[in-house]
Amino acid sequence: MKPPRRQGVPAAIGKPRRDSGPPVLDWVGCHEAWTLELLAFIEMQQLPARVDLRGARSAMPPVVLATPSEVIAYDLWPAIAALHSRPRSFSQVAGRYAPLVIGAQDGGKRLRIQWWQLRSDEPAPDPQLAVAVAKYLQADVTLHDMAQAQARVVGELALPPVLLERNPVAWSLVHLHANR
Repeated sequence: MKPPRRQGVPAAIGKPRRDSGPPVLDWVGCHEAWTLELLAFIEMQQLPARVDLRGARSAMPPVVLATPSEVIAYDLWPAIAALHSRPRSFSQVAGRYAPLVIGAQDGGKRLRIQWWQLRSDEPAPDPQLAVAVAKYLQADVTLHDMAQAQARVVGELALPPVLLERNPVAWSLVHLHANR
Protein backbone atom coordinates (compact mmCIF):
# COMPACT_ATOMS: atom_id res chain seq x y z
CA MET A 1 0.00 0.00 0.00
CA LYS A 2 1.34 3.41 -0.96
CA PRO A 3 1.86 5.98 1.77
CA PRO A 4 -0.58 8.87 1.63
CA ARG A 5 0.59 11.71 -0.55
CA ARG A 6 1.16 15.01 1.21
CA GLN A 7 -0.24 18.10 -0.37
CA GLY A 8 2.36 20.07 -2.38
CA VAL A 9 5.11 17.43 -2.27
CA PRO A 10 6.18 16.03 -5.65
CA ALA A 11 5.73 12.26 -6.04
CA ALA A 12 9.43 11.83 -6.87
CA ILE A 13 10.43 12.99 -3.38
CA GLY A 14 8.76 10.03 -1.71
CA LYS A 15 10.33 7.41 -3.96
CA PRO A 16 13.23 5.44 -2.52
CA ARG A 17 16.49 5.81 -4.40
CA ARG A 18 17.89 2.66 -5.86
CA ASP A 19 21.58 1.97 -5.57
CA SER A 20 23.11 2.31 -9.02
CA GLY A 21 26.53 1.13 -7.86
CA PRO A 22 29.88 2.73 -8.56
CA PRO A 23 30.20 5.01 -11.57
CA VAL A 24 31.25 3.32 -14.78
CA LEU A 25 34.62 4.56 -16.02
CA ASP A 26 35.58 4.68 -19.66
CA TRP A 27 39.16 3.41 -19.48
CA VAL A 28 40.01 4.65 -22.97
CA GLY A 29 38.84 8.13 -21.96
CA CYS A 30 40.87 7.92 -18.75
CA HIS A 31 43.97 6.87 -20.68
CA GLU A 32 43.55 9.73 -23.16
CA ALA A 33 43.05 12.26 -20.34
CA TRP A 34 46.17 11.02 -18.55
CA THR A 35 48.07 11.22 -21.85
CA LEU A 36 46.99 14.86 -22.20
CA GLU A 37 48.22 15.54 -18.66
CA LEU A 38 51.57 13.95 -19.53
CA LEU A 39 51.83 16.05 -22.71
CA ALA A 40 50.94 19.19 -20.77
CA PHE A 41 53.62 18.48 -18.19
CA ILE A 42 56.27 17.78 -20.82
CA GLU A 43 55.43 21.05 -22.60
CA MET A 44 54.88 23.36 -19.61
CA GLN A 45 56.60 21.60 -16.66
CA GLN A 46 53.39 22.20 -14.71
CA LEU A 47 50.59 19.95 -13.50
CA PRO A 48 46.93 20.88 -13.85
CA ALA A 49 44.86 21.26 -10.71
CA ARG A 50 42.68 18.38 -11.89
CA VAL A 51 42.20 16.07 -14.85
CA ASP A 52 38.72 15.23 -16.07
CA LEU A 53 38.94 11.47 -16.53
CA ARG A 54 35.82 11.37 -18.70
CA GLY A 55 38.12 12.27 -21.60
CA ALA A 56 36.20 13.08 -24.76
CA ARG A 57 32.88 12.85 -22.88
CA SER A 58 33.76 15.76 -20.58
CA ALA A 59 31.89 19.06 -20.87
CA MET A 60 35.14 21.05 -20.98
CA PRO A 61 38.68 20.15 -22.03
CA PRO A 62 40.10 17.41 -19.76
CA VAL A 63 43.32 19.33 -19.02
CA VAL A 64 43.60 23.09 -18.48
CA LEU A 65 46.72 24.94 -17.37
CA ALA A 66 47.07 28.57 -16.38
CA THR A 67 50.39 30.38 -16.76
CA PRO A 68 51.07 34.05 -16.05
CA SER A 69 50.41 34.96 -19.68
CA GLU A 70 47.96 32.37 -21.03
CA VAL A 71 45.34 29.73 -20.38
CA ILE A 72 46.10 26.49 -22.21
CA ALA A 73 43.41 23.88 -22.91
CA TYR A 74 44.43 20.39 -23.98
CA ASP A 75 41.41 18.83 -25.64
CA LEU A 76 40.64 15.62 -27.51
CA TRP A 77 39.61 15.82 -31.15
CA PRO A 78 36.87 13.14 -30.77
CA ALA A 79 34.99 15.49 -28.42
CA ILE A 80 35.10 18.24 -31.03
CA ALA A 81 34.23 15.82 -33.86
CA ALA A 82 31.17 14.64 -31.92
CA LEU A 83 29.99 18.22 -31.48
CA HIS A 84 30.89 19.11 -35.07
CA SER A 85 28.58 16.40 -36.39
CA ARG A 86 25.48 17.96 -34.77
CA PRO A 87 23.15 20.73 -35.92
CA ARG A 88 24.36 24.15 -34.71
CA SER A 89 27.75 22.54 -34.27
CA PHE A 90 29.82 25.71 -34.34
CA SER A 91 28.00 27.24 -31.38
CA GLN A 92 28.35 23.97 -29.43
CA VAL A 93 32.08 23.79 -30.10
CA ALA A 94 32.53 27.45 -29.13
CA GLY A 95 30.34 26.95 -26.06
CA ARG A 96 32.67 24.21 -24.83
CA TYR A 97 35.31 26.89 -24.29
CA ALA A 98 33.06 29.70 -22.97
CA PRO A 99 34.20 29.41 -19.31
CA LEU A 100 37.84 29.43 -20.42
CA VAL A 101 37.31 32.48 -22.65
CA ILE A 102 35.73 34.38 -19.77
CA GLY A 103 38.44 33.30 -17.33
CA ALA A 104 41.23 34.22 -19.72
CA GLN A 105 39.69 37.62 -20.46
CA ASP A 106 39.13 38.36 -16.77
CA GLY A 107 42.76 37.46 -16.05
CA GLY A 108 44.12 39.42 -19.02
CA LYS A 109 45.54 36.23 -20.52
CA ARG A 110 45.59 34.71 -23.99
CA LEU A 111 43.64 31.48 -24.60
CA ARG A 112 45.46 28.68 -26.38
CA ILE A 113 43.59 25.51 -27.36
CA GLN A 114 45.31 22.31 -28.50
CA TRP A 115 43.20 19.63 -30.21
CA TRP A 116 44.82 16.21 -29.98
CA GLN A 117 43.99 13.21 -32.17
CA LEU A 118 45.43 10.33 -30.15
CA ARG A 119 43.91 7.39 -32.07
CA SER A 120 44.28 6.42 -35.69
CA ASP A 121 40.64 5.31 -36.01
CA GLU A 122 39.34 8.84 -35.44
CA PRO A 123 38.21 11.18 -38.22
CA ALA A 124 40.86 13.66 -39.30
CA PRO A 125 40.74 17.09 -37.62
CA ASP A 126 39.10 19.88 -39.59
CA PRO A 127 41.60 22.76 -40.04
CA GLN A 128 38.83 25.09 -41.26
CA LEU A 129 36.93 24.56 -38.02
CA ALA A 130 40.10 25.31 -36.07
CA VAL A 131 40.57 28.60 -37.92
CA ALA A 132 36.91 29.57 -37.46
CA VAL A 133 36.96 28.75 -33.72
CA ALA A 134 40.24 30.61 -33.26
CA LYS A 135 38.85 33.71 -34.95
CA TYR A 136 35.54 33.59 -33.05
CA LEU A 137 37.10 33.00 -29.62
CA GLN A 138 40.11 35.23 -30.31
CA ALA A 139 42.32 32.33 -29.31
CA ASP A 140 45.09 30.21 -30.76
CA VAL A 141 43.84 26.78 -31.89
CA THR A 142 46.34 24.16 -32.99
CA LEU A 143 45.89 20.60 -34.26
CA HIS A 144 48.12 17.75 -33.10
CA ASP A 145 48.28 14.04 -33.87
CA MET A 146 49.66 10.86 -32.36
CA ALA A 147 53.01 11.24 -34.13
CA GLN A 148 53.55 14.61 -32.43
CA ALA A 149 52.55 13.12 -29.08
CA GLN A 150 55.04 10.28 -29.52
CA ALA A 151 57.79 12.71 -30.53
CA ARG A 152 57.21 14.73 -27.35
CA VAL A 153 57.15 11.71 -25.08
CA VAL A 154 60.13 9.79 -26.53
CA GLY A 155 63.15 10.16 -24.32
CA GLU A 156 61.28 11.94 -21.54
CA LEU A 157 62.47 10.09 -18.44
CA ALA A 158 62.84 12.99 -16.01
CA LEU A 159 59.29 12.89 -14.74
CA PRO A 160 58.80 14.12 -11.17
CA PRO A 161 57.43 11.82 -8.45
CA VAL A 162 54.28 13.94 -8.08
CA LEU A 163 53.34 13.14 -11.71
CA LEU A 164 54.28 9.47 -11.35
CA GLU A 165 52.07 9.13 -8.26
CA ARG A 166 48.92 10.34 -10.00
CA ASN A 167 49.37 9.44 -13.67
CA PRO A 168 49.45 5.74 -14.69
CA VAL A 169 50.52 6.61 -18.24
CA ALA A 170 53.63 8.38 -16.92
CA TRP A 171 54.34 5.51 -14.56
CA SER A 172 54.06 2.92 -17.34
CA LEU A 173 56.29 5.04 -19.59
CA VAL A 174 59.05 5.14 -16.97
CA HIS A 175 58.53 1.44 -16.24
CA LEU A 176 58.78 0.60 -19.94
CA HIS A 177 62.07 2.52 -20.33
CA ALA A 178 63.49 0.92 -17.17
CA ASN A 179 62.91 -2.58 -18.52
CA ARG A 180 64.69 -2.03 -21.82
